[in-house]
Amino acid sequence: MQRLLRRAAGVLLLVPGLAACGAGAEGPPQGGGAAGDPVATCGEREVIPKRLPPFPEPAQSPPLAQRPEGRVVGLPGRPEGLAFDEQTGQLAVGINQPRALIVFVDGQSGETRRQVALPGGARHLRFADRAGPLLVPAEGASALIRVPGGDDRRRLESTPVGRQPHDAVAGARERVFVINEGESSMSVVEGDRVICTLPTPANPGGVAAAEDGDRVGAVGVRANQLRLYDARSLRGMGEVGVGIGPTHVVSDGKRQMFVADTRGDAIVFVQTGPRLEVRSRQALPDSAPYGLAYDGKRDELWVTSTQRNRVVLFRGRERVRSFPTVRQPNSVAVDERTGRVFVAGRYQELQLIDPPQDGSQ
Repeated sequence: MQRLLRRAAGVLLLVPGLAACGAGAEGPPQGGGAAGDPVATCGEREVIPKRLPPFPEPAQSPPLAQRPEGRVVGLPGRPEGLAFDEQTGQLAVGINQPRALIVFVDGQSGETRRQVALPGGARHLRFADRAGPLLVPAEGASALIRVPGGDDRRRLESTPVGRQPHDAVAGARERVFVINEGESSMSVVEGDRVICTLPTPANPGGVAAAEDGDRVGAVGVRANQLRLYDARSLRGMGEVGVGIGPTHVVSDGKRQMFVADTRGDAIVFVQTGPRLEVRSRQALPDSAPYGLAYDGKRDELWVTSTQRNRVVLFRGRERVRSFPTVRQPNSVAVDERTGRVFVAGRYQELQLIDPPQDGSQ
Protein backbone atom coordinates (compact mmCIF):
# COMPACT_ATOMS: atom_id res chain seq x y z
CA MET A 1 0.00 0.00 0.00
CA GLN A 2 2.71 2.50 0.95
CA ARG A 3 4.57 1.75 -2.26
CA LEU A 4 1.42 2.44 -4.29
CA LEU A 5 0.73 5.71 -2.50
CA ARG A 6 4.27 6.96 -3.00
CA ARG A 7 4.17 6.08 -6.66
CA ALA A 8 0.73 7.59 -7.28
CA ALA A 9 1.79 10.78 -5.56
CA GLY A 10 4.90 10.97 -7.73
CA VAL A 11 2.86 10.61 -10.91
CA LEU A 12 0.26 13.17 -9.92
CA LEU A 13 2.82 15.74 -8.82
CA LEU A 14 3.92 15.89 -12.45
CA VAL A 15 0.62 17.51 -13.41
CA PRO A 16 1.61 21.20 -13.06
CA GLY A 17 4.65 20.63 -15.25
CA LEU A 18 2.56 18.97 -17.94
CA ALA A 19 0.06 21.80 -17.90
CA ALA A 20 2.84 24.34 -18.31
CA CYS A 21 4.88 22.75 -21.08
CA GLY A 22 2.52 20.32 -22.83
CA ALA A 23 5.12 17.55 -22.95
CA GLY A 24 2.78 14.82 -21.77
CA ALA A 25 1.39 13.79 -25.14
CA GLU A 26 4.66 13.57 -27.08
CA GLY A 27 7.21 12.41 -24.52
CA PRO A 28 7.92 8.85 -23.46
CA PRO A 29 5.26 6.92 -21.52
CA GLN A 30 4.97 7.91 -17.88
CA GLY A 31 4.19 5.58 -15.01
CA GLY A 32 5.60 2.48 -16.73
CA GLY A 33 2.96 0.53 -18.64
CA ALA A 34 4.42 -2.95 -18.27
CA ALA A 35 2.08 -5.77 -17.37
CA GLY A 36 2.65 -7.09 -13.87
CA ASP A 37 3.51 -3.63 -12.50
CA PRO A 38 0.12 -2.57 -11.06
CA VAL A 39 -0.63 1.01 -10.13
CA ALA A 40 -4.13 0.44 -8.74
CA THR A 41 -6.04 -2.30 -6.95
CA CYS A 42 -9.54 -2.68 -5.51
CA GLY A 43 -10.28 -0.66 -2.40
CA GLU A 44 -7.34 1.74 -2.66
CA ARG A 45 -7.82 5.48 -2.95
CA GLU A 46 -6.04 7.85 -5.28
CA VAL A 47 -3.65 10.35 -3.76
CA ILE A 48 -4.84 13.74 -5.04
CA PRO A 49 -2.52 16.75 -4.67
CA LYS A 50 -4.01 19.98 -3.35
CA ARG A 51 -2.93 21.95 -6.40
CA LEU A 52 -4.32 20.85 -9.74
CA PRO A 53 -4.93 22.60 -13.06
CA PRO A 54 -8.52 23.71 -13.75
CA PHE A 55 -10.96 21.37 -15.45
CA PRO A 56 -10.60 21.41 -19.25
CA GLU A 57 -13.84 22.47 -20.90
CA PRO A 58 -15.17 22.71 -24.46
CA ALA A 59 -14.88 26.09 -26.10
CA GLN A 60 -17.82 28.48 -25.94
CA SER A 61 -18.71 28.14 -29.60
CA PRO A 62 -19.12 31.31 -31.67
CA PRO A 63 -22.26 32.05 -33.73
CA LEU A 64 -22.53 29.95 -36.87
CA ALA A 65 -20.55 31.13 -39.88
CA GLN A 66 -21.84 28.36 -42.20
CA ARG A 67 -25.06 26.45 -42.65
CA PRO A 68 -24.80 23.04 -40.92
CA GLU A 69 -24.23 20.09 -43.21
CA GLY A 70 -27.15 17.71 -43.69
CA ARG A 71 -30.40 18.04 -41.75
CA VAL A 72 -31.18 19.57 -38.34
CA VAL A 73 -34.09 18.56 -36.09
CA GLY A 74 -35.21 19.94 -32.76
CA LEU A 75 -34.86 18.26 -29.37
CA PRO A 76 -36.97 18.69 -26.20
CA GLY A 77 -34.07 20.09 -24.19
CA ARG A 78 -30.30 20.53 -23.93
CA PRO A 79 -28.51 17.37 -25.13
CA GLU A 80 -25.46 15.73 -23.59
CA GLY A 81 -24.37 12.31 -24.82
CA LEU A 82 -25.36 10.19 -27.83
CA ALA A 83 -25.38 6.44 -28.50
CA PHE A 84 -26.66 4.60 -31.57
CA ASP A 85 -28.52 1.27 -31.30
CA GLU A 86 -27.91 -0.86 -34.39
CA GLN A 87 -30.56 -3.38 -33.32
CA THR A 88 -33.42 -0.88 -33.50
CA GLY A 89 -31.92 1.84 -35.70
CA GLN A 90 -32.57 4.40 -32.98
CA LEU A 91 -30.34 7.06 -31.49
CA ALA A 92 -30.38 7.56 -27.72
CA VAL A 93 -29.98 11.21 -26.73
CA GLY A 94 -29.33 12.33 -23.16
CA ILE A 95 -31.24 15.47 -22.13
CA ASN A 96 -30.12 17.40 -19.06
CA GLN A 97 -32.35 20.47 -19.07
CA PRO A 98 -35.09 21.39 -18.39
CA ARG A 99 -35.38 17.85 -16.98
CA ALA A 100 -33.40 14.63 -17.14
CA LEU A 101 -34.51 12.40 -20.02
CA ILE A 102 -33.37 9.81 -22.50
CA VAL A 103 -34.93 10.53 -25.88
CA PHE A 104 -34.97 7.76 -28.49
CA VAL A 105 -34.83 9.23 -32.01
CA ASP A 106 -35.43 7.33 -35.25
CA GLY A 107 -32.06 7.26 -37.00
CA GLN A 108 -33.58 7.70 -40.44
CA SER A 109 -36.35 10.25 -39.99
CA GLY A 110 -35.01 12.12 -36.96
CA GLU A 111 -38.39 11.83 -35.28
CA THR A 112 -38.65 11.27 -31.52
CA ARG A 113 -39.99 7.80 -30.79
CA ARG A 114 -39.93 7.62 -27.00
CA GLN A 115 -38.90 9.58 -23.90
CA VAL A 116 -37.71 8.01 -20.65
CA ALA A 117 -37.50 10.06 -17.44
CA LEU A 118 -34.32 9.72 -15.35
CA PRO A 119 -33.58 10.39 -11.68
CA GLY A 120 -30.54 12.45 -12.70
CA GLY A 121 -29.00 13.89 -15.85
CA ALA A 122 -26.30 12.06 -17.85
CA ARG A 123 -23.24 13.35 -19.71
CA HIS A 124 -22.30 10.18 -21.62
CA LEU A 125 -24.25 7.22 -22.99
CA ARG A 126 -23.21 3.80 -24.30
CA PHE A 127 -24.97 0.57 -25.16
CA ALA A 128 -23.60 -2.40 -23.26
CA ASP A 129 -23.31 -4.34 -26.52
CA ARG A 130 -25.16 -4.66 -29.80
CA ALA A 131 -28.17 -6.21 -28.04
CA GLY A 132 -27.66 -4.86 -24.53
CA PRO A 133 -29.29 -2.07 -22.52
CA LEU A 134 -28.27 1.58 -22.62
CA LEU A 135 -25.76 2.42 -19.89
CA VAL A 136 -26.58 5.75 -18.29
CA PRO A 137 -24.29 7.14 -15.56
CA ALA A 138 -26.71 9.49 -13.81
CA GLU A 139 -24.54 12.17 -12.21
CA GLY A 140 -27.13 13.69 -9.91
CA ALA A 141 -28.35 10.30 -8.67
CA SER A 142 -24.87 8.73 -8.16
CA ALA A 143 -26.15 5.64 -9.94
CA LEU A 144 -25.68 3.55 -13.06
CA ILE A 145 -29.05 3.32 -14.80
CA ARG A 146 -29.76 0.60 -17.37
CA VAL A 147 -32.40 1.67 -19.87
CA PRO A 148 -33.91 -0.91 -22.26
CA GLY A 149 -33.30 0.17 -25.85
CA GLY A 150 -35.76 1.00 -28.61
CA ASP A 151 -39.44 0.57 -27.75
CA ASP A 152 -38.81 -1.81 -24.84
CA ARG A 153 -40.96 -0.60 -21.95
CA ARG A 154 -39.45 -2.67 -19.15
CA ARG A 155 -38.56 -0.87 -15.95
CA LEU A 156 -35.21 0.80 -15.45
CA GLU A 157 -32.52 -0.93 -13.40
CA SER A 158 -30.38 1.14 -11.03
CA THR A 159 -27.12 0.39 -9.20
CA PRO A 160 -25.61 2.88 -6.72
CA VAL A 161 -22.01 3.80 -7.63
CA GLY A 162 -19.61 6.59 -6.64
CA ARG A 163 -20.07 10.35 -6.56
CA GLN A 164 -20.78 12.07 -9.88
CA PRO A 165 -20.61 9.09 -12.28
CA HIS A 166 -19.62 10.58 -15.64
CA ASP A 167 -19.06 7.79 -18.18
CA ALA A 168 -19.43 4.02 -18.39
CA VAL A 169 -18.33 1.17 -20.63
CA ALA A 170 -18.89 -2.60 -20.77
CA GLY A 171 -15.83 -4.82 -20.40
CA ALA A 172 -14.86 -8.45 -19.91
CA ARG A 173 -17.07 -10.88 -17.95
CA GLU A 174 -20.14 -8.69 -18.58
CA ARG A 175 -18.79 -6.12 -16.15
CA VAL A 176 -19.57 -2.42 -16.44
CA PHE A 177 -16.87 0.11 -15.53
CA VAL A 178 -18.23 3.44 -14.28
CA ILE A 179 -15.91 6.38 -13.68
CA ASN A 180 -16.86 8.68 -10.80
CA GLU A 181 -15.50 12.14 -11.58
CA GLY A 182 -16.33 13.61 -8.18
CA GLU A 183 -14.24 11.14 -6.17
CA SER A 184 -11.56 9.97 -8.66
CA SER A 185 -12.64 6.35 -8.66
CA MET A 186 -14.06 3.66 -10.93
CA SER A 187 -16.91 1.40 -9.84
CA VAL A 188 -16.89 -2.10 -11.32
CA VAL A 189 -20.47 -3.34 -11.60
CA GLU A 190 -21.26 -7.02 -12.02
CA GLY A 191 -24.91 -7.93 -12.17
CA ASP A 192 -26.69 -5.48 -9.89
CA ARG A 193 -23.87 -4.64 -7.47
CA VAL A 194 -20.45 -3.02 -7.26
CA ILE A 195 -17.79 -5.70 -6.78
CA CYS A 196 -14.74 -3.41 -6.77
CA THR A 197 -13.84 0.26 -6.56
CA LEU A 198 -10.57 1.24 -8.24
CA PRO A 199 -8.61 4.50 -7.93
CA THR A 200 -8.28 6.62 -11.07
CA PRO A 201 -6.17 9.62 -12.09
CA ALA A 202 -7.65 12.86 -10.72
CA ASN A 203 -11.21 13.57 -11.88
CA PRO A 204 -11.83 10.96 -14.59
CA GLY A 205 -13.85 12.28 -17.53
CA GLY A 206 -13.73 9.43 -20.04
CA VAL A 207 -13.48 5.64 -20.12
CA ALA A 208 -13.13 3.14 -22.96
CA ALA A 209 -12.62 -0.60 -23.43
CA ALA A 210 -9.99 -2.14 -25.72
CA GLU A 211 -8.68 -5.59 -26.66
CA ASP A 212 -12.19 -7.09 -26.82
CA GLY A 213 -13.02 -5.73 -23.38
CA ASP A 214 -9.97 -7.15 -21.60
CA ARG A 215 -8.45 -3.68 -21.08
CA VAL A 216 -10.16 -0.54 -19.80
CA GLY A 217 -8.65 2.95 -19.96
CA ALA A 218 -9.71 5.91 -17.79
CA VAL A 219 -8.64 9.50 -18.49
CA GLY A 220 -8.04 11.82 -15.53
CA VAL A 221 -8.90 15.25 -16.87
CA ARG A 222 -6.93 17.14 -14.19
CA ALA A 223 -4.08 14.62 -13.97
CA ASN A 224 -3.57 14.63 -17.77
CA GLN A 225 -3.12 10.87 -17.63
CA LEU A 226 -4.70 7.75 -19.12
CA ARG A 227 -4.49 4.74 -16.82
CA LEU A 228 -4.96 1.23 -18.20
CA TYR A 229 -6.59 -1.57 -16.20
CA ASP A 230 -6.90 -5.33 -16.62
CA ALA A 231 -10.68 -5.84 -16.77
CA ARG A 232 -10.41 -9.44 -15.55
CA SER A 233 -7.97 -9.19 -12.65
CA LEU A 234 -9.13 -5.62 -11.79
CA ARG A 235 -5.63 -4.26 -11.43
CA GLY A 236 -3.95 -1.21 -12.92
CA MET A 237 -1.34 -1.85 -15.60
CA GLY A 238 0.31 1.55 -16.06
CA GLU A 239 -0.40 5.03 -17.33
CA VAL A 240 0.73 7.58 -19.90
CA GLY A 241 0.48 11.34 -20.29
CA VAL A 242 -2.17 12.36 -22.83
CA GLY A 243 -1.76 16.11 -23.23
CA ILE A 244 -2.42 19.24 -21.21
CA GLY A 245 -6.19 19.06 -20.85
CA PRO A 246 -7.74 15.76 -21.99
CA THR A 247 -11.48 15.19 -21.67
CA HIS A 248 -12.73 12.10 -23.52
CA VAL A 249 -11.55 8.77 -24.90
CA VAL A 250 -12.86 6.14 -27.31
CA SER A 251 -11.34 2.90 -28.59
CA ASP A 252 -11.26 0.87 -31.79
CA GLY A 253 -12.00 -2.19 -29.64
CA LYS A 254 -8.57 -3.61 -30.42
CA ARG A 255 -5.31 -2.03 -29.27
CA GLN A 256 -5.85 1.63 -29.98
CA MET A 257 -7.45 4.43 -27.98
CA PHE A 258 -8.10 8.00 -29.08
CA VAL A 259 -8.01 10.84 -26.55
CA ALA A 260 -9.33 14.37 -27.07
CA ASP A 261 -6.80 16.80 -25.63
CA THR A 262 -9.30 19.64 -25.47
CA ARG A 263 -7.04 22.24 -23.89
CA GLY A 264 -4.10 21.15 -26.07
CA ASP A 265 -6.04 21.28 -29.38
CA ALA A 266 -5.02 17.77 -30.40
CA ILE A 267 -6.00 14.12 -30.73
CA VAL A 268 -3.66 11.70 -28.95
CA PHE A 269 -3.32 8.16 -30.35
CA VAL A 270 -2.54 5.59 -27.65
CA GLN A 271 -1.54 1.96 -28.14
CA THR A 272 -2.60 -0.40 -25.33
CA GLY A 273 -0.47 -3.41 -26.26
CA PRO A 274 1.91 -5.10 -26.22
CA ARG A 275 3.08 -1.98 -24.34
CA LEU A 276 1.01 1.00 -23.25
CA GLU A 277 2.39 4.02 -25.08
CA VAL A 278 1.48 7.16 -26.99
CA ARG A 279 2.08 6.51 -30.68
CA SER A 280 1.33 9.94 -32.13
CA ARG A 281 -0.38 13.27 -31.62
CA GLN A 282 -2.39 15.05 -34.31
CA ALA A 283 -2.72 18.80 -33.82
CA LEU A 284 -6.07 20.52 -34.44
CA PRO A 285 -5.15 24.19 -33.97
CA ASP A 286 -7.76 26.49 -32.41
CA SER A 287 -10.38 23.74 -32.35
CA ALA A 288 -10.95 22.59 -28.73
CA PRO A 289 -11.78 18.98 -29.75
CA TYR A 290 -14.33 17.40 -27.44
CA GLY A 291 -16.88 14.84 -28.64
CA LEU A 292 -15.55 11.54 -30.05
CA ALA A 293 -17.09 8.63 -31.98
CA TYR A 294 -15.41 5.69 -33.69
CA ASP A 295 -16.76 3.84 -36.75
CA GLY A 296 -15.25 0.36 -36.59
CA LYS A 297 -16.62 -0.71 -39.98
CA ARG A 298 -14.78 2.09 -41.79
CA ASP A 299 -11.93 2.65 -39.34
CA GLU A 300 -12.95 6.29 -38.99
CA LEU A 301 -12.75 8.64 -36.03
CA TRP A 302 -15.15 11.57 -35.72
CA VAL A 303 -14.17 14.55 -33.55
CA THR A 304 -16.22 17.65 -32.75
CA SER A 305 -14.46 21.01 -32.86
CA THR A 306 -16.26 23.22 -30.35
CA GLN A 307 -14.16 26.28 -31.21
CA ARG A 308 -15.05 26.13 -34.91
CA ASN A 309 -18.54 24.52 -34.98
CA ARG A 310 -17.30 21.62 -37.11
CA VAL A 311 -16.95 17.86 -36.97
CA VAL A 312 -13.64 16.43 -38.21
CA LEU A 313 -13.10 13.05 -39.88
CA PHE A 314 -9.92 11.01 -39.35
CA ARG A 315 -9.00 7.87 -41.27
CA GLY A 316 -6.17 6.01 -39.63
CA ARG A 317 -4.21 8.82 -38.03
CA GLU A 318 -4.78 11.32 -40.83
CA ARG A 319 -7.28 14.15 -40.92
CA VAL A 320 -9.41 13.77 -44.06
CA ARG A 321 -12.06 16.48 -44.05
CA SER A 322 -14.56 18.33 -41.87
CA PHE A 323 -18.19 19.46 -41.99
CA PRO A 324 -19.95 22.51 -40.53
CA THR A 325 -22.19 21.68 -37.57
CA VAL A 326 -24.84 23.14 -35.32
CA ARG A 327 -23.60 25.53 -32.66
CA GLN A 328 -21.74 24.10 -29.65
CA PRO A 329 -21.26 20.53 -31.00
CA ASN A 330 -20.46 18.73 -27.76
CA SER A 331 -21.52 15.18 -28.71
CA VAL A 332 -21.21 12.91 -31.75
CA ALA A 333 -22.26 9.36 -32.67
CA VAL A 334 -22.22 7.24 -35.82
CA ASP A 335 -24.43 4.58 -37.38
CA GLU A 336 -21.85 2.04 -38.54
CA ARG A 337 -24.39 0.35 -40.84
CA THR A 338 -24.77 3.40 -43.08
CA GLY A 339 -22.01 5.80 -42.02
CA ARG A 340 -24.53 8.45 -40.95
CA VAL A 341 -23.14 10.82 -38.33
CA PHE A 342 -25.17 12.50 -35.58
CA VAL A 343 -24.07 15.70 -33.85
CA ALA A 344 -25.83 17.20 -30.84
CA GLY A 345 -25.67 20.95 -30.28
CA ARG A 346 -26.18 22.57 -26.92
CA TYR A 347 -29.06 24.68 -28.22
CA GLN A 348 -31.57 21.79 -28.44
CA GLU A 349 -30.50 20.64 -31.91
CA LEU A 350 -29.62 17.30 -33.48
CA GLN A 351 -27.80 17.19 -36.80
CA LEU A 352 -27.90 14.26 -39.24
CA ILE A 353 -24.99 14.08 -41.72
CA ASP A 354 -24.54 11.58 -44.56
CA PRO A 355 -20.85 11.89 -45.53
CA PRO A 356 -19.74 10.77 -49.01
CA GLN A 357 -18.81 7.08 -48.91
CA ASP A 358 -16.51 7.19 -51.93
CA GLY A 359 -13.38 8.29 -50.00
CA SER A 360 -13.42 11.74 -51.61
CA GLN A 361 -11.56 14.49 -49.79
